[in-house]
Amino acid sequence: MLLAAALFFVILQAWWSLPGLVLYGIMHFQYGGSGTFQRPPRGEGKEATVADAAFVVLGILGLVLMIAGIAKRMAEVIQ
Repeated sequence: MLLAAALFFVILQAWWSLPGLVLYGIMHFQYGGSGTFQRPPRGEGKEATVADAAFVVLGILGLVLMIAGIAKRMAEVIQ
């Protein structure tokens, strides 16, 4: 899915979306793929850590960058 998204961003020439995809990918794979928030790596009922918060913040920042990159490209095309 991440490769398809990367190809999509390259085709659209939404370059700011690519770093966002990398950041989101770090969070996505750190938490085991599709169960991002359901299966954190700490497991065994342990409390959340600062690292968990950092990975989630990276993922959210990645999503914001992807959306901003697409919006920026759409604005360029419309003008």
